[in-house]
Amino acid sequence: MAPKAKLHTLGDVTMDLRGWAAKLGLSTKEMAYRLKHWPKERALTQPAHRRLLTHGGVTKSAADWARDAGISSQVICQRMARGWTLAKVLKWGDTTPPRQHKTYTIGDRTMTMQEWAEASGMSRATLFWRMRDQGMTLEQAVSTAPFAMVQRFSDIEVDGEQRTLEEWAKKLGMTKQAVSSRMKDGWTFEEAVTTPKGQLPPRLSGRPKGRPQKPVTWGGITRTMKEWKAITGRGSFAILSAIVRGEAPPVKP
Repeated sequence: MAPKAKLHTLGDVTMDLRGWAAKLGLSTKEMAYRLKHWPKERALTQPAHRRLLTHGGVTKSAADWARDAGISSQVICQRMARGWTLAKVLKWGDTTPPRQHKTYTIGDRTMTMQEWAEASGMSRATLFWRMRDQGMTLEQAVSTAPFAMVQRFSDIEVDGEQRTLEEWAKKLGMTKQAVSSRMKDGWTFEEAVTTPKGQLPPRLSGRPKGRPQKPVTWGGITRTMKEWKAITGRGSFAILSAIVRGEAPPVKP
């Protein structure tokens, strides 16, 4: 024999959990949560809060829209919280729409970053690296040939003067490998073969070498990781572990 449902009384009204849930417009799960965590009077008197949404001149609750679209109300709420319109949610349901990639225009050509990379004979990662770490514009990045291509050229022409890579290197008092390394690091042909030894081209001269280091705070003292390594003689992992363990820093604020 099934156990008798527990009854809940408020004033002169007595019903089981299902009865109160139906009266207030709640699911039995929501009603059970209320009875467990809310004061009894509030749990048995506060009606369900239903968010009303309007689309195409029709206003319904999220639950009603979800039921008509064949999806859960949770999908509607989550996607609208991420900035979707109700129209977009109803169009795509619980499927994921195809990603719209941003396009970039150079001259009369408009392509995505991936398409520009493929057209230039390099990977998308290399193209991003040139723009992010080498300070190139997209046009400079795609017009600078990949390093592997440079090595196949017998001559490089700059300002009407044509020389082999080895000849350009000799003119600068550098090795062929050093000039090649410049181009591998994202320098253009012109920058690599015209910038004197030990100098940076104007495009890069105002930028610090490498990526800026993030500050690391230990015991109220902020230093770069490189500085902490020099102070402590430890590696990055050991320093971060010491910070997590709450060790005192080896220097005073």
